[in-house]
Amino acid sequence: MKTNRENHTAGAIGRYIIEVRDTLAGARELREAILSLTYSLQKSPARKGLLVIVSSRVTGERISSEWEDARSVFRPEIMRRAHLVRIEQGKYIGLPTDFGKKAKEQLDNIVTASKVGKDWNRRDRFSYFEIMRVLLVRWLNNEGPITTRQVTIESGYSYPTVAKALQRLKRYLRRNPDRRIELSRFPHEEWARLIVLAEDARETRRYVDRSGNPRPAESLIKRISGLHRPNVAIGGVYGAKYHDPDLDIVGSPRLDLTLSHHHGQIDLEFVSRLDPALEPSEDLSEPAVVVVHVSRGHGLQFSAPAKGLIFADPIECLLDLHEARLETQAAEFLAALIRKKARTNG
Repeated sequence: MKTNRENHTAGAIGRYIIEVRDTLAGARELREAILSLTYSLQKSPARKGLLVIVSSRVTGERISSEWEDARSVFRPEIMRRAHLVRIEQGKYIGLPTDFGKKAKEQLDNIVTASKVGKDWNRRDRFSYFEIMRVLLVRWLNNEGPITTRQVTIESGYSYPTVAKALQRLKRYLRRNPDRRIELSRFPHEEWARLIVLAEDARETRRYVDRSGNPRPAESLIKRISGLHRPNVAIGGVYGAKYHDPDLDIVGSPRLDLTLSHHHGQIDLEFVSRLDPALEPSEDLSEPAVVVVHVSRGHGLQFSAPAKGLIFADPIECLLDLHEARLETQAAEFLAALIRKKARTNG
């Protein structure tokens, strides 16, 4: 059994991969848990999976709704092997019929272990997010190994903080004889955690158009080059299509922008210059025309091709797709990025 910090314990019982979540704070953590399990099952087609929720602030109805949403998004051959189990008044609800007495005793031990190590503080989460982002972008771009000192420079964190994050990632790291490091493979389980951490690490501002005649995203993109803001990059669907032109997106998506901002007050005046009709909104029921993700991290990598446009890195675009609940497109985009890297490596 392996246990990592925060509210997540993982293990295995027979053919079952076990994911235990204790004290889920909200729906986003539940979605992260489902993502983590499906990634594990995707890599292990002969195994089944068990997501066990010990306690949660999310209602049982919402949990069931999120699980049904997952069934409609992820491939049926994966979801047929996935099971959701809740613990209510000390009893397992939804346990598979092939779970015998011995297996249940083993599950009890894993559930008990889920209460270990809840001292992972806010700063640790943010630093881990940025350090992992640096390594992921380098891995996808085939930029090769890097020294720990370079990681400190690119992430903006101290050596002890970087060393602590690398220790968490050690099973995914390849260490060269010259002590440089790089990811040896894509860390699917940690990626699911990164998606959730992003919602705290990035400040998201939503903008709507109540004029009744909003500009299409393509029109807004043409106006971006005139802003002359090198710290503003196109992400989301349009950024993903820049990195993968074959990505299939249906409908008229919103425009996601990444604002790189390290210190001081956030300057969002460029939004009104982009379109004076745009107004900030915290009402999630209003369809956003533009969404600005404010990142204070140092690990962003922007691409600036012709025509004066700047695009966010693939990791930022992936996070935008997940934030927009475009899970299918995010999975397709990630798979395309990994295939592209494999082809490049020959």
